[in-house]
Amino acid sequence: MLQRLKNIIVKYDKIILLICIVSVFRVIYVDLYDIAVPHVDNTMATCLTQFFSNILSLGLTTLFIVGSTRTISVIAPYGQYPIRHTLFLMLTIMLSTLLCTVIIMYIPITKPVAVGNLSKPVYTAYHTIGMLPINLMFVVFTDLILYFLQYSQHLAESEHQKHKVQYQYSQLKQQLNPHFLFNTLNILDYLVQNEDRSRASACIRKLANIYRYLLNTGETKLVSVNEEMKFIHDYYDILKERFTDGIQLTTDLPESLMTKQIIPCALQILLENAIKHNVANAQHQLTIDIAADNDYITVTNNLQPKIRSVQSIGIGLKNISAQYRDIANEEISIIKTDKIFQVKLPLI
Repeated sequence: MLQRLKNIIVKYDKIILLICIVSVFRVIYVDLYDIAVPHVDNTMATCLTQFFSNILSLGLTTLFIVGSTRTISVIAPYGQYPIRHTLFLMLTIMLSTLLCTVIIMYIPITKPVAVGNLSKPVYTAYHTIGMLPINLMFVVFTDLILYFLQYSQHLAESEHQKHKVQYQYSQLKQQLNPHFLFNTLNILDYLVQNEDRSRASACIRKLANIYRYLLNTGETKLVSVNEEMKFIHDYYDILKERFTDGIQLTTDLPESLMTKQIIPCALQILLENAIKHNVANAQHQLTIDIAADNDYITVTNNLQPKIRSVQSIGIGLKNISAQYRDIANEEISIIKTDKIFQVKLPLI
């Protein structure tokens, strides 16, 4: 039982805190004068009765106000539906005023018990007109608190999503390590056994360059096109050792774009996807073209899908897109026809 109560408090801690804050302010604003400064015509007992009467009415109306504004913030957020939100708040003010008046005037516990005339209700200043400005103030106050609570929660969720996207992209880059390394080691083993030392040495140097780049860009959000292209050429040269005439990479990037920036490893992921999903051999050469298109880099490959192509849910493209959206507020463009598949990456 206690554990369940604790879980409820933890889950709804902000709402409970909001109710407490609004209740305290209502009591301070409305009731302390009655208990601290007795009216001339009323005894202390009458004032105490009035005080607890107000506690009952204000407590119930506070719950009504908090519940109503909470519901309004969900079904009609101010940023999306400002007019509807305002109309709902006005309705809440009127209903809470009516509720408070009904409670004070008609519930038996709110009638006097210490003034000798049980049929005569305690004098109250909380008639309908008098309660309107009070409820107006507290409805607006509650709505503002809820707005800032939801805004802070939205910021926290956005930050969490940003870290999640960055982590997923980092994990995606690290997928290069086991598969690519395994294939490259097989190539090196073949070259060493055939005593082709110059090719083996060149392959080792390029492999070292690739992993140095991966280590250096592990926490980097953007890299220059020049850095990324050096990495791509080393990566392609090792792929060429494996596929020989099965793949062909062409690049056409003007020197003026080399200082622009892109997401690290984005081009490598696109090359890897092209090879993963298409046939690449001497009879069916896979051609990949990296070119400039205004403020974009385009990566285009001919389509020749494998008969048993690896089923893909587009994790690579989704992560690249999420990185561009998160870091630069830019969108990638994907074009697919019967003959080609093209991805356009914004230059930053």
